[in-house]
Amino acid sequence: MQAKSTSVISQDALLKKQEQHLFKYAVKAPVFVMLLAIMLFTTQFFVFGESYLFEWFMVVSAVSLARLLLAIAYRAQRFPGVSSKRWINLYIYAVCLTGALCGVAVFLIPGDRLELHFLTLLVVSGVMSGAMPMVAIIRNVYPVYVVLILAPYIVQYIHFGSPIYLTIIVFMVIYGLFMILTSRETHENYIEIVRLQIAEGENARLDMLTGVANRRAFVEIYANEWKHAQRAGYPLSIMLIDVDEFKSYNDHYGHIMGDECLRRIASTISNSLERDTDKVARYGGEEFTVILPSTDARAGQTIAERLRGAVAKLAIPHARSKTANYVTISIGGITRIPTLDLTPGEFLTEADTLLYKSKHNGRNRVSWAMNSA
Repeated sequence: MQAKSTSVISQDALLKKQEQHLFKYAVKAPVFVMLLAIMLFTTQFFVFGESYLFEWFMVVSAVSLARLLLAIAYRAQRFPGVSSKRWINLYIYAVCLTGALCGVAVFLIPGDRLELHFLTLLVVSGVMSGAMPMVAIIRNVYPVYVVLILAPYIVQYIHFGSPIYLTIIVFMVIYGLFMILTSRETHENYIEIVRLQIAEGENARLDMLTGVANRRAFVEIYANEWKHAQRAGYPLSIMLIDVDEFKSYNDHYGHIMGDECLRRIASTISNSLERDTDKVARYGGEEFTVILPSTDARAGQTIAERLRGAVAKLAIPHARSKTANYVTISIGGITRIPTLDLTPGEFLTEADTLLYKSKHNGRNRVSWAMNSA
């Protein structure tokens, strides 16, 4: 697995980041909206003696409660099979519904109650501002959200027709455009931050010398593939690879040439794997490991022989080798269908035992457990 450019973010990685960002605020946001709705309704009722927004307040409260339940279900992982895209869509629909409800409030207040309209606009402006950092991460969603809120006010205030309401429309349009433009900058900044985070995460999983996955990445990949194979009941093959007599190579040619040797071997192994699901990692020092999902023993041994041959064809000179006059590798491999009575550690230990067998029997060879799956 060679290092790849991270200038382009994969869709899956972006969706996952967006999902995590949205649901980070999934509890706070509806509570904030509900508090603003309570403030608006109680102020109108107790200060101005009006209850125009009672039904509106009840609907907003119900939608906010639904958003809270959605957030709780997400955090409790009640629906593990739901994709990131589905979670995002559900939450965006709920947010846009909240925006639409903020907009229709204007139709419930008479035109002669200017003070109530100012109060409502103040609350709505707070909702728009509060939603922007959260919603703007999804391209083009925030402009729709703003239109859902402001369009009803513009329509109603044009209907009222008085100069004060027409003046309010001008300020609303200016404010709305400013928020939309700001949201676009927020979206672009967010994408850049995500790109850097993904690049940093990928670099943390790469071996800086060889460019293949490091041991940390191997542990994660191995654990995931083990679980998948155990759940699906398919065979999992793994091999441990050791560069033969590498210490003597380093002592004779120096560490710079030793590093270059490891880089060439890692690249050759990686390029010799034909499936994207087959993963190579540097296990430590001059050792590598290869994970082959859905691969039976015969196919695993065939791949191992291909890797051994590919490294031999490099013909990297090794004057101190007792095996050949070029650099060779030894491989130990095993295939199993993971079961509950076999641990990943035991599986790896068996592969290590077979690697020792290859080295003990003369190196530059493959030892595979052919009686396995």
